[in-house]
Amino acid sequence: MTKSFRCNKYLICASTLMNDQRIIKQIQRGNVRAFAAIYDKYIEKIYRFVFLKVSTKENAEDLTSQIFIKTLNYLIEKTDKEIENLNAFLYQVARNTIADFYRQQGRAQEIQSIDQEELESLPDKEGQGLEKKVILNLDILQVKKALQKINPDYQEAIILYYLEEFSVGEISQIVNRTPGATRQIIHRGLESLRQILNSNEEHN
Repeated sequence: MTKSFRCNKYLICASTLMNDQRIIKQIQRGNVRAFAAIYDKYIEKIYRFVFLKVSTKENAEDLTSQIFIKTLNYLIEKTDKEIENLNAFLYQVARNTIADFYRQQGRAQEIQSIDQEELESLPDKEGQGLEKKVILNLDILQVKKALQKINPDYQEAIILYYLEEFSVGEISQIVNRTPGATRQIIHRGLESLRQILNSNEEHN
């Protein structure tokens, strides 16, 4: 698969949004085959997000298929609905599908409370370079193993902010939290991940 054109990392690419909107309109008008363009464009990102949050490759593949089927059905059925940001919408479908999966498995995803006094400001995008380099330089299975040991909310924050390069504002829309609460979760997630990785190094 060829890499898509990358825009300024601090902004959502206007041309990308326009292209997505055109494809969505085609699907809502009955051209279901146009969905192939959405699938090809987002499959790798969505699969990686799911893979990092579930136990096996088989589960990740199955859930990823469900996510795209749900998205297609939504576009076909909700022809009067407008999706302003398809990328964010897909991640919302993904996190809901993963939550449903764990509910069916009988695994509760506990949400830990966040102490307001421990809030540390995070930049919208700048200043995360060092942490991102550390994460990206690790083997994907090493990151996955570490992420599975931390709170599910923290998992999402780390994946979306450091690996998928969403801004704090975009993540807040996906997880339905305020930007301030989202910054808290990102910070707490990074601290938790650091502790796990440091512990792993000490035992190696």
